Amino acid sequence: MSATASPAFDLTGRSAEDFETASRCIAFHNVRDALPDVANPTLVLVGENDSETPPEYAAEIAELMPNASLEVLSGLGHLTSIEDPATFTGLVRSFLSGASK
Repeated sequence: MSATASPAFDLTGRSAEDFETASRCIAFHNVRDALPDVANPTLVLVGENDSETPPEYAAEIAELMPNASLEVLSGLGHLTSIEDPATFTGLVRSFLSGASK
């Protein structure tokens, strides 16, 4: 595990079966019914070319949350913070500065 990695993401000593079980849970995890109860301002970011969590899914999430805003990052995929860290960070900073007022 690297010095900056969270212990929750340390896969050392985990079997392939553990990883497969976790992956299956993620694929079927559904909290849509709870989203209307999220009252906090929320920023939903998605890459325009995200095939893992497509923009349509992100739009549904944002629509279900009463105080959510959606940002679709042009030309990016699933790892928006890695693909374009400056844009990602700028959007998050802008959102946080507005949410703190």
